[in-house]
Formats: sequence, C-alpha cells, structure tokens
Amino acid sequence: MKKLTKAQQFCLKVKDLAREYNLPFFVVTDGASAIVNKNCKAVCHARKAHIQWEKENEIDSHHDWEKQAKIKKINFPREEISQLKNKKHIVTTRVSKEYNCYHINDILKTPWGKCYIVEKVQKVDTVKNHPYYHYLTKEQIKLISKYKRIDVVALKEYKLKI
Repeated sequence: MKKLTKAQQFCLKVKDLAREYNLPFFVVTDGASAIVNKNCKAVCHARKAHIQWEKENEIDSHHDWEKQAKIKKINFPREEISQLKNKKHIVTTRVSKEYNCYHINDILKTPWGKCYIVEKVQKVDTVKNHPYYHYLTKEQIKLISKYKRIDVVALKEYKLKI
C-alpha cells in the first residue's frame, strides 16, 4: 500500500475514533491531516500552526484530500440510521440521481462514520424484480415502483487497514 494511502486511511480512522468518543482533534502525519473541531482552542492552535508550516513549505492548506480520495459518501433516510448503525451488511435500494452511482469495490462512508465496501450491484427494471421484494414494506414498494432504473446495492462493513 502506498505511503500516502496509509496516511489518509490513518487520518480517517482517527476521525472515526473522535466521532465515537465525541471529541475534537487535529492529526497530521506524512502526507495527510484531518480535523474535527468545535471551539477547542488547543485543536485550533495546532491547526493554525500546521497551516503556517504548510505555507512555509508551499503546500496548499485548503487542499481537501478526503474529497479526492476514492471514498464516496452515501446517505440514508434519518429514520433508518439507528437500525443500520451496527449492521455489518446492508442492502440498500438506490434510484433517481443515485442510480448507477455505486460500483463493486467502492468504499462508502456513512453518516454515522462507518465505511462499507460495495460487494454487489444488481440492476432491476421494476420493483417486482427486486431481489428482496418480499421484505419491502408497502410504502417502499410504492415509492420504488415510480422508477424504471433501480440499483440494489449490497454493502459489507469495511475496516480501514493501516
């Protein structure tokens, strides 16, 4: 694994830990840094010092490697998050703007901070062909049946390897 990829994965892991413990932080390593801060003066001071170092070394302090990394974000309805948070496997249905957005081996970051890897994407043309049709609620069937392009995406929890 490339040094830069390791540095980025390390930062993401620290970010997940900070979220789990609800703590502010700033971390910097060779090739990447990350911050989550809500009014912590020590964290703010550390980041300002790093910005100064970046300027002195002609490094763009506004560069956001996380947006350029191959980690995509995936959202879920707010009411589903508490059910999904602790799952190691998730099957989700994607339509409209999210159709054809997720591909096998994509790494996806959830709103609760966990990462999942796409294991399978199945395209279906009608809700009746949905592989989990019998598990869908009437409301889900009604909503999904409005669309002709449907992706059923299987996700598996992905532990960042450092």
